[in-house]
Amino acid sequence: MKNHYQHALITGGSSGIGLALAKQLAHDGVSVCLLAREQEKLSKAILEIEKIVEMNQGQFIDTL
Repeated sequence: MKNHYQHALITGGSSGIGLALAKQLAHDGVSVCLLAREQEKLSKAILEIEKIVEMNQGQFIDTL
């Protein structure tokens, strides 16, 4: 997916469609911030994304 965005805030990013979107955007070089209710799920989501994505310089993954 080609995009022109550098940052994305994804609600519901710890599972399901939100997590899938976060993985795809991170893979495409977009910095992502995941928002969800459960910190434990967010931590697991970050680990999942970091396993499959080679981070570019300046790219980040964060949680709220």
